[in-house]
Amino acid sequence: MNELLERYAKLETKMKLSCEKVSSELEIPFSKEFKKIADECRFDYLGRFEWFSFNNDGSHSVIGDTLRLRQEVNLPKDTLILAEDDASLLFMKCLGDREEIYWISTQDGYNYCDGQPLLNNPIIFSNFIDFFTYLLNEEEEMRQEEAPK
Repeated sequence: MNELLERYAKLETKMKLSCEKVSSELEIPFSKEFKKIADECRFDYLGRFEWFSFNNDGSHSVIGDTLRLRQEVNLPKDTLILAEDDASLLFMKCLGDREEIYWISTQDGYNYCDGQPLLNNPIIFSNFIDFFTYLLNEEEEMRQEEAPK
């Protein structure tokens, strides 16, 4: 894990997660690994995603959007919305000792909320460390491609 955090420290990002606030307000437990990464890292854009704010201070926040989707589409209480666009949804299913990260189509978002199978090639990470590793790899690759030659 320390290697991942060192790699992350080399990337410039801007927003500090307020993990305890999110956990408390949404009554969602986070794993030790997620809390450690959240304590060390700031998210804004990382990898392909424009992350929702963990500080509930923008037009989109993990708290506000998670609560909205709980009301609108019966999002399960153990699920945290991380990002959303016109075609896909990124969320974290919190299992206490670990998280599963889902990157799915909007249609599969409805399927997930209805307890139906995910049909549109979902990408599922079995824990946050695997997902974070993927994000770091993507971010480093994008920055190398953008670097002047």
